[in-house]
Amino acid sequence: MLGEQYSMPFISVITPVYNGTKTLKACLDAIFESSYKEFELILVDDGCQEDFQDLLKGHPEVILKKLEQRRGAYYARNVGAKDARGDILVFLDADISIRSDTLENVVQVFRGVGDISVLIGSYDDEPAALNTVSQFKFLYHHFIHQHEHEHVGSFWTGCGGIKKEVFFKLGGFNTALFRDLNSINDIDFGYRLKRHGFKVYNARHIQVKHLKRLSFIEWVKTDIFKRGLPWMKILFECKDFSPTLNINLLSVLSVICVWSITILGVLSVWVHSLLWIDVIFWGVFLGCNYELLGFFGKKRGIVFAFISSILLFIYYFNCGLCILMFPVFYKKI
Repeated sequence: MLGEQYSMPFISVITPVYNGTKTLKACLDAIFESSYKEFELILVDDGCQEDFQDLLKGHPEVILKKLEQRRGAYYARNVGAKDARGDILVFLDADISIRSDTLENVVQVFRGVGDISVLIGSYDDEPAALNTVSQFKFLYHHFIHQHEHEHVGSFWTGCGGIKKEVFFKLGGFNTALFRDLNSINDIDFGYRLKRHGFKVYNARHIQVKHLKRLSFIEWVKTDIFKRGLPWMKILFECKDFSPTLNINLLSVLSVICVWSITILGVLSVWVHSLLWIDVIFWGVFLGCNYELLGFFGKKRGIVFAFISSILLFIYYFNCGLCILMFPVFYKKI
């Protein structure tokens, strides 16, 4: 146990929802099955067009805040945080399911891990959706978070906790940064935390299950327009290219390899000798991602690992594409 009742910090769980009610029941059920009971759940309806009132009948404790029109998930999170009573804010997406000890583990980190004001968790290694793209995307997320350093220069609102005083000291999420209502404002917040000297603890043991099913087209569009291009804008404006979550030497080298393979593959139609160089770049690419692909093979078998190598190639191709597209799309992001 965490000690006497009076010493337990109070948590405000903040979850925005917009037309994602298919997973909302599982999300709410998991939160209220928590072993840690000193919390409130603030559910912010971001102009949702779906009726989910019946889902709340089993959980009258939910504090529901309704926005008259859609303002975006980060605006909704700011609204939820404004009236939060907790000393700790825990941001959870409506398409994840936490474990019974998740909130208790959050409290234990803040109480027991030195000078920590912010933490992030990760997806677990058992995504709910069984289609290949969902398995690839969310297992990749799990792998990256589990293999990152103890402290990272990023934040994640899928499952992230922060002391309320720190959140408001930095002014919350900057909702004016992107035109897209649901971009990567949490990544920007992570960079701001870093600039102000706050450590973001990578709590590898705090893992949540992703419930969403992701199609191939949705994955590609999201990675380019809601992640890649906005991330380029953040890097361009803050001028911080130091290694952080999802950005390291191996990922940069992988982008170079993928684009070299693509260009050389096209040129080899006319200059056949370039195929040998192409093969070398393939070897470097697979070597850079050997551990990741081995993880895929261990979790889902060799066929899945092979398919994942193709999806990984597409992912890094899209990363390079975002670099090329950025000058054109900068003012539109």
